Amino acid sequence: VEERLQRAVGYKAEGNEHYKARRLSQAIRRYHWALLHLRGVDPNASPPLPAIGTPTVQLSPQQSELLYSTQCDCYNNLPGNVK
Repeated sequence: VEERLQRAVGYKAEGNEHYKARRLSQAIRRYHWALLHLRGVDPNASPPLPAIGTPTVQLSPQQSELLYSTQCDCYNNLPGNVK
């Protein structure tokens, strides 16, 4: 879980750097990758195959804060990039 969270934070940071350099498609791609990693650890996200079911991830309060703040940042950064 911690590795996925950190990888998502890294992708978000890469997206920010691409955005600053005006490489918008790369920025969007990195934000998307970050969101995919976060979805994998979000306990509120629906599983891709409900019939099989996936174990519910238990996050610490700090991990939950990191997950939701990173998710929020990525979603907030996306609309400014899409034209």
